[in-house]
Amino acid sequence: MAYRLNPGRVKAKAIRRIAREQVTRAVTALSQNPVPPAGVHEARKCVKRLRSLLRLMEPSLRAKDFRARNKALGRLGDQLAGAREAHVMRETVAKLESHFGTDAQATLAPLKGMFGGDVEGHAPELAGERAKHIIEAFAKEGRRLDKIDIKGSGIACVLAGLEKTYRTARKAFAQAYDKPDDDRFHELRKAVQWHQRHMVLLSRAWPEYFSVRIAACRELAEDLGDDHDLSVLIDMVERRGGETVDQAAVAELARNRQAELRAAAFALTQRLFAERPAAFTWRMERYWAAPPLLPATSSRPGAKAAHANPEHVEPGPVERLQAKGARSAPRLAINARKEDGSQTPP
Repeated sequence: MAYRLNPGRVKAKAIRRIAREQVTRAVTALSQNPVPPAGVHEARKCVKRLRSLLRLMEPSLRAKDFRARNKALGRLGDQLAGAREAHVMRETVAKLESHFGTDAQATLAPLKGMFGGDVEGHAPELAGERAKHIIEAFAKEGRRLDKIDIKGSGIACVLAGLEKTYRTARKAFAQAYDKPDDDRFHELRKAVQWHQRHMVLLSRAWPEYFSVRIAACRELAEDLGDDHDLSVLIDMVERRGGETVDQAAVAELARNRQAELRAAAFALTQRLFAERPAAFTWRMERYWAAPPLLPATSSRPGAKAAHANPEHVEPGPVERLQAKGARSAPRLAINARKEDGSQTPP
């Protein structure tokens, strides 16, 4: 079964089914010995899907249940993060070298040895008792999620959570570009990922529309993820670089790439979060309440997209956006203001 809800069937049973499936996927991904980076990454994605599901349902859960389950899943994610850190740093260095070419090779060469093995005391693979402990923790959390009390049913029980996370993303967008720093862009990335997974969960209401939105969110999250990895790289080089690493030159390369990523991300973020939260939520509710779409035919526009898996969207729609200039260099300040004087994305 997919990480998606069915129109008219938003019930506690469906929510628990999705949670069980994600726990099962995580346990399966961690069942190799040793667990490769790909398995760790898949388990981390399961944690993120589960936490996004909780955020969508938050207003329909008891506050203490939401806090407890969200915190427990966060701890699981933290246990998996260190095992992937070395792998991510090696990928980040490789991306920098590929982007800047031969001019960057001499500067980045010492980092290949620095990140060739463990990073911060964590091996790039999980093995033995540590992997077994994390699997047991997943199974335990799965049993707790299966008993969580969910109030209400239907689209009404997710609308408040959808509006809250959408509002959070707009706020994070305004703050990140008003006073840019690494932490604010990391918060924006997390909000975009929440929204992306919420769109996947609701995508059966109108697959053609949601597939484009999900693809745009995924592209944006990847750019913001690269931005975050670069900030981690800068921090680690400053703390562990030693005499063989030109720390200032590495930081300059990383900051230049971050500037490019942030400029590119602006236009796509502005489009994704253009509507006011109440208007966006109202529109999502209308899509959900609309009659079922007719079966796809070769003559109906978007027929293939109607049956596509939103978790595996091809990048075509976003590439078409780019071709129209959607990702041209934007202004990097947000001047539009609400009536109360606070800043908000235009």
